[in-house]
This record gives sequence, C-alpha cells and structure tokens, in this order.
Amino acid sequence: MIVDELGPEIAHALLSGEFRAGFYLTAAGESVAPLWTQLSLVPEPGLPNGSALAPYVPINPLAAEHRHHGFGFTGYVLILSDPEEGADPPAAAEWIGSALPETELVVVADGTASAWKEGTLRGRVGIDARTDLWRLMAHASVCVDLAPGRLIGLECVEALRFGTPVIVPSDCGPATVHAHASSGHTFADPAELVAGTLEMQVPEKRADASASGKAYADEYFGDPERFVEMLAALVSA
Repeated sequence: MIVDELGPEIAHALLSGEFRAGFYLTAAGESVAPLWTQLSLVPEPGLPNGSALAPYVPINPLAAEHRHHGFGFTGYVLILSDPEEGADPPAAAEWIGSALPETELVVVADGTASAWKEGTLRGRVGIDARTDLWRLMAHASVCVDLAPGRLIGLECVEALRFGTPVIVPSDCGPATVHAHASSGHTFADPAELVAGTLEMQVPEKRADASASGKAYADEYFGDPERFVEMLAALVSA
C-alpha cells in the first residue's frame, strides 16, 4: 500500500486491518509506524540509479518547435514566481534585471506571463494551457524556479526535459537534487543567482548544462516503462 500523507490516524486505522506496513510520500506528525517506509521520488546522491521511484513526467516535444505566440523573442530568463512573495516583479527578477540590464525576463505568476527588460514591463499574456508554459520553458535560456514543489519539483523536471537548465534556491529538496545532477545552479543570495544566470548566457556553458539536464531528466522521468517496472517491483516486494 502507498499513502500520500501518513498521519497518526491513518497509521492507527491501517494497523487494525490486513495492511500492517507500506510506503508513504510525506508524514504528518512524528508518530509514524516503524514498518512504514518513505518513498524517494528523485535520485538520492550516492545511491544506486534504481533507488528512486521517479514518476514519469510527460511533456509535448512539439512545444519546442514554436515559441509562445505572445512573445516575439526567445532566449529570455524564465522566472517561475513564488506565490507567497506576491511582488510584481519578484525580487529575483529585480536582482537579475539590475545586474544584467540587457537580459530579457519572463516572469510567470498567477496564470500570467509578464515580460520585463531594464526594469520596465513590456507586456503580459495569459497562460491558458500547460502547453503555453512548456513553450515558455522550451525557449528560455534558463529557468529560475523560486518555489519548486517539495515532492518532485515538477516544473524543474519539465524544463530539464526540454533541455533548459534550472536554477533554484539552496536546500529546497528535490529541486536541489535536480539542479546539482544536471549541471544547473542553486543560490542562497542575489550574487549567486546573478552568477548562475550569467553563466547560462555563455553559449558553451549553456549547451553543456542543456545536454546534461536533458539526459538526466529523460533517464529518470522520461520513460513510462521504467516507472511501471519500478512501481510493480515496489508493490510486489
């Protein structure tokens, strides 16, 4: 049995039935039954390649063939905003824009993509479908995810599958693993964010990170058969 969030009540209820142990993604509280095992959804550094469940993350490769219809340029820095920050643009965009004034930025927040350059808003377009976001990812020089998910960092994986390097905050769980495993960057302060972004503007550096990131993401998250085999082995063990 696999439980998404294992809390004391669920653990106690299952102990009274035929399921005495199983797997969980997250745990609420500290009273987790000792027989339950937490699943790893991303490759853990130093562990064998087959240790992570690594769910299949689909993308539409056609998104890489045509840029987003709302913008007439590519090679921008894509910033996925933190909903809790609420700033427009977020502080990270101001840091990058101040240090690299010629760099075009596209900030995604609340279902809208906003283009910024030299501290000026150049326009906004709606993101009406997942394909819109994928197009933005596929045609960016780098994707800066300010609030990656704590379980898998889905948007980071999607960007990497398009060959777009990622930059994420330090110590943000799975996304940190993705960044380190794919020649991307993490940052703990504005200087590190700017330095990582600047490096991804160098064609050779960006090409190396792109190839490394795509290979990593496709190996772990781009093969549905691998995921089925891993899941089957897990539940039959």
